[in-house]
Amino acid sequence: AAIAHDLSGAIDSGTFVIDTNGKAMGGAGAPAFASNWTDAPAANGLVGLEMFRGRAPEKRGEVVFDAVTAQRSGYSIGDTVRVIVNGDQVLEPELVGIADFAEGGSFNGATWLAFDTPTSQKLYLDGRDAFTDAWVTARPGVTQEQLLTEVVAALPEGYTAETGDVAAEESASGLLQAVSFLTT
Repeated sequence: AAIAHDLSGAIDSGTFVIDTNGKAMGGAGAPAFASNWTDAPAANGLVGLEMFRGRAPEKRGEVVFDAVTAQRSGYSIGDTVRVIVNGDQVLEPELVGIADFAEGGSFNGATWLAFDTPTSQKLYLDGRDAFTDAWVTARPGVTQEQLLTEVVAALPEGYTAETGDVAAEESASGLLQAVSFLTT
């Protein structure tokens, strides 16, 4: 088989961090992101977020922040943090880890946090055992086109697949459209 790792899934949704001063971070400017924690490899050999301090969330009541969000919010590992989910639900999980980009990079002012997968599914997908997107990683020497062929053959009807290059280009195009109001 061309697939090197088990299927990896993601769940993405907006969730706002309430900083130690009681103010919501993001929202009026930079976006607020939440997802499930995954340590699956990123596309094209890139390294995504890695645990910088602490550990991954393992159960309900635990959360991880990105390094900038942790610093700007005033929270430290072991603190009970406050977050707003779905606009009205206030949660108070324990901050158990801080993730950062190993090769540099940032969310450019956006906040990011992650729960364990079952908690994310409960909060954002009405408890369904599902993901908003999923990806697979090829074994060394397998091209994206070879992997795509194998994945498409395994998908149930109604689902589509695309290569990592196409997905990255679509994401970049969407981002460029979102900031098209900016001028030099």
